[in-house]
Formats: sequence, C-alpha cells, structure tokens
Amino acid sequence: MRGRKAMSAVAVVAALTAAGCEGDQPDEANTPTPLASGSYGAGERTPGSVTDLCDAVSAKSLDRLGVEATTEQASPRCAWREGDDDSRWQADRELTAEIQAYQQPVTRRESSATDEAKHRFRRLPGWEGSRAIPVRGLGDEARLARTWTPSHKEASVFLAVRVRNVVVDVHMTAESVLEPSHGQVPPVGELEAGVLAAVRDLLGELGARRASPTVMPSASPGAGEVSRVGEVCGAVGAARRLAPGLRARDISPPRTSAASGCTWWENDGYRPDLTVQVEAIRPSTLTGESATEVARRLTFAARGEPTKEPPEGADEARIDHYDFESGRARSAYVVARKANLVVSVEYGRWHHPSKRQMERDAVAVAEDILAGYR
Repeated sequence: MRGRKAMSAVAVVAALTAAGCEGDQPDEANTPTPLASGSYGAGERTPGSVTDLCDAVSAKSLDRLGVEATTEQASPRCAWREGDDDSRWQADRELTAEIQAYQQPVTRRESSATDEAKHRFRRLPGWEGSRAIPVRGLGDEARLARTWTPSHKEASVFLAVRVRNVVVDVHMTAESVLEPSHGQVPPVGELEAGVLAAVRDLLGELGARRASPTVMPSASPGAGEVSRVGEVCGAVGAARRLAPGLRARDISPPRTSAASGCTWWENDGYRPDLTVQVEAIRPSTLTGESATEVARRLTFAARGEPTKEPPEGADEARIDHYDFESGRARSAYVVARKANLVVSVEYGRWHHPSKRQMERDAVAVAEDILAGYR
C-alpha cells in the first residue's frame, strides 16, 4: 500500500521523540562526566588503547550477519552495513559497536575508572525503555535486549558487555520495506547468534577471560515447539479473496528453515495488500530462555492490544490497526503465538473498509497458518 515507508518513518521519529531524542538536546544522564588526568588500576584500559578495535570483528562474523565495513571505521563507534550489491540478504542491515574506556571522574575521586564504567553501564544511550535481560558469562556484566516489530518488518538485538572500565555496546538491526528489491528480515535467533559472535571477537581483543555465556539451552525443541516452518504462499486459502488479482511473492529469508513469508502486494494504485510471516523462535544461548519464553517476550513487545480471545490454535495474540486519509485506507495487524511459533499478518485496503471486518479477515489468515501446525 502506498505510504508504508512514510508511515514507518513517522513511527521512527515518534519513537525517538518519546525517548527524548529531540534535535541536539543534551541527555543529562549520558553527558560525560569531567575526567581526571587519569589513574588506572590493574587490568583497566586507557581510552587510547581501544581506538583500533573495529578490525577485531572477524570477516566470518560480519558475513554471518550479512554486513561489511563502511568506508570510515574508527572507535569509539564502528559501523558495518549491507553492501549495495549484496542480493543474498535482501534486507537493510546495520551493525554498530560503541567501545568506551572510562576514566576516573574528577567529581568522584573516591571512585575508580571501573566504578565509572559500572555507573555508565546502567545508563547506556539507546537502551531507554528496553526490557534488558541479564547475561551471565560475558565479561564482568552483560545484558541483552530485543526489539521486534512485524508491522514494520524490523528486528533488532542489543548486547552490552562491561570488562572492568571498558564498555562494549553492540546493536544489530535488520529491516525490510517489502519493495521488489527487499525481502523478509532474518530470524531473531540468527541476529542474536551473529551479535554474540561479533561481541566475542571484541572481547577476545580486549583480553577478556569470560567470553562465552554460561547458559547453553538445548538445541532440540521442547514440548509443543517447532524448529522448522513450511512455505507460506500456498497455505493462505483466503489470499485470492482478500488480495484478488495479485501474484504471491515469496519473501522468506535465505539459508534458514526457521522463518518463511509471503506477500501479495503491488505498488500500482489502490489495491489491497496482504503480507504473512511465520517464524519458529529459537531458544536463547545468551539468556537461557526457552524458545517459547523468547516467543512470549517478543509477542508481548509487539505493537497492539491483546485480543479478548486468541485466534483458534493460538496461545495468545495481539491486534492493531492503522488508519490514514480519514479512514479512506486502513491496515490491520495481527501477531499470534502458539508455543514458539509466531505468525504475523498485515492486511491493508482502501475505499473506507470496515475496521472490524478487516480484523476478522486478518485473524482468519493467522488461523489458516496455525492450522498447519496442530
């Protein structure tokens, strides 16, 4: 549907504004404390000793995430993005790493450089409002956060680790806008595994003794869980009725059996559009959460309100809608979860469609998919 990219941009601006990111206004909680000339304890690093760590992330880790180095790489901030000619992934991807070695603060001379890093670790920029999960076995302390927005085809994984007075903060984001040159974002579990690989590269360069999480969940699915999903395009019986005349296009990410997707959409006027994505969420190596626990957390964070009754075959669901041009066009969003299987449906129409009917149609599509996993 026309206007999707504009809608996504507005949502991003709104999110940044809500987080307090307006223009160049200073964030008092994260404004650097005046630093002393510097005294360092055993094992602490000087700022100058962490300025060349961008190259520590291996080519293998970057390839795993589908990104490559940008033209300018310099700590404390490193950035890697999807190559312009890289058609393997077909999604916008960016990996960033902030690497800071903190000094003893002038205003708290009784505190060490490590104490300052501990203080900063609790107030990292970009983590505002995130539901951080502690991670054991990485550095001196670590935490993980995930964001997952099916309606905007976006997933992010944040992993921050402190090693004495050094803080490594790595963010990975993948987004698809479902244009002809884009596909579905990769499974959240793949992003998490890739971020862990990049962080371990950096920790190894820092000489950290603890570079592996202590919790290693079973790779086999638990009761009622699935590890593979089937193709989506042929599983939506209502597609011809909801998106008449539109060709189904597979948007499954490459090299994985854990996620699949299909879209019925053409950017050629006021025609309906339908996008369905299915993912078998994996257990977390970092936090020890089971696959169902991770899926439950992601579903809870999805946009919308819980349904009064979940769709048939689902354990829970959330539903949302978006109206624009005074209701002339609407989109309905449904996210339904069954154990670790998550189904997301986006259905859009023009010409003043009925909001309630669109929600019923989107729920029916989710039920079609869930019926294949009974």
